Amino acid sequence: MDEILALLVPNVIAWVAVFVLFAWDERRMSDAQRARAWPVASRRIAVVLFSPLCVPLHFLRTRRNLRGVVEAVVWTAALVAILASVGAAFDALDSTIP
Repeated sequence: MDEILALLVPNVIAWVAVFVLFAWDERRMSDAQRARAWPVASRRIAVVLFSPLCVPLHFLRTRRNLRGVVEAVVWTAALVAILASVGAAFDALDSTIP
């Protein structure tokens, strides 16, 4: 059971983080950027299947400039850091429980 939670919880956290990031980003996009964004169904599938890897594609696809590259790198690094900290927390919990 612990192994299932160790696999499920980080994935759920990653999905929620990416969905929240995309929702926040779409509220601040221009109409032209929003037109280049993924359709809702495609975005949902991309988030579930490729969670942090779809973030750079989203920013590169919608921005198409240097700012998009910078945002892609920053947000991807932030999500990877979050996932690493969740993994470290699970490792710490696992090592303290006999």
